[in-house]
Amino acid sequence: MNTNQKVVYQSGLLSLIEMQTNRGKRVSLDMGGDAVLIIPRTKEGNYVLTVQTRHGKKEEVYEFPSGGIRDGETPQDAATRELLEETGAFGKMQFLTTTEPLSGLVKFKVHIFYSDIETMSKEKMNLDKNEKLETVELSHDELITKILSFNIIDGYILLGLGALFMFSDK
Repeated sequence: MNTNQKVVYQSGLLSLIEMQTNRGKRVSLDMGGDAVLIIPRTKEGNYVLTVQTRHGKKEEVYEFPSGGIRDGETPQDAATRELLEETGAFGKMQFLTTTEPLSGLVKFKVHIFYSDIETMSKEKMNLDKNEKLETVELSHDELITKILSFNIIDGYILLGLGALFMFSDK
């Protein structure tokens, strides 16, 4: 950490860091690690998403599977694990890109993958202790309709679809 930075709050992996910049004092959030985002599709071409109630919206939100990278894991290993844990699905991972979605405010990277689902079984889901979600399949048109509703999707869906459009032939 630079001498012009100091931790003003820390809880678990999260740190709030105050720093002096040429624009004055700023605060950034260090997430303590990077994350993965997976855009999975079935052989029929449907997107596989999770639906769960999120604290910020206090309502159900549609999301692509995602999660943190554990110590010692590669991004691809984390993507494979998260996809299996959250959806019970397995498929070959295709790396698309890495991005810093909130680089001015938050210190962390998101590694984005695409996966053609080979197998999927709810029995193989392994949710974290406090995780409660459902898995749904949506056609391209159904997903676009959800996006256009502007109220029940996570912004990472747009990030994932943008990466899929720009870095893949899918």
